[in-house]
Amino acid sequence: MSRPTIRSASHPIPISAGMEDYVSMGPISARGAASIIANATRVVAIELLCAA
Repeated sequence: MSRPTIRSASHPIPISAGMEDYVSMGPISARGAASIIANATRVVAIELLCAA
């Protein structure tokens, strides 16, 4: 049984007699990481404003 996962972290299901296409998920993962870093930066900025 599989669980819902992030697209870049999921494993491809083998089809076509085991000859599957290999698609780089690096750009998708990088975009997600950039979004996480941007959100974390905003959270830290808000925390610093509240602490001041």
